[in-house]
Parts: sequence; structure tokens; C-alpha cells
Amino acid sequence: MKMLSLKIHGNVHGVFYRHAVWEKAKELNLRGYVKNMPDKTVEVKAVGEPEILEDLLEYCRKNPGLSQVEDIEAIWDERDPQSFAKEFDDFKVLHQ
Repeated sequence: MKMLSLKIHGNVHGVFYRHAVWEKAKELNLRGYVKNMPDKTVEVKAVGEPEILEDLLEYCRKNPGLSQVEDIEAIWDERDPQSFAKEFDDFKVLHQ
């Protein structure tokens, strides 16, 4: 199990991007969250098997919803993913 942190840049606010990512993460049975950030990026933190997280990353690159993704910063987090996973019983959309 690993944790993947994403910071997604582009036209990703108000275009159903969070909802589309949430649906995909639920389909993949991941734990974590997606949320809009004040700097107009979207943050995703997800825990799961590496190959499943790669599927989520690829999905995020494909401009779900009406988005226009310009760049994705991806960090494979080395912290203990089990402790993060305990915070989330599923995948959620968080609101600021």
C-alpha cells in the first residue's frame, strides 16, 4: 500500500473535476480525498495499491469533466500510508 499526493493545475475549479475524480477513486476502492485549494489547484491524496494509484493518476491527466489540466505534481509519499488510511474509511470530497 502506498500514498499518492497530487496537485493539479489548470482549469479544474467549477468544472466537475472534483466530482469526476471522486467517482473514479470510489470505483477503484481508494481511500483519501479530493479538494479545491485557494490557489485554484485541486489537491488529491489517495491510499491504495501502486498500480491502482497509477490508474487514478492517468485518469486525472485525461481532463475529466469539463476541465483542462495543464500540469500535475505527483508525489509518492513515503510516510506511513496505513496511518493516513485510518483517517478515511472511503474517498471523500472535502470543502474548504
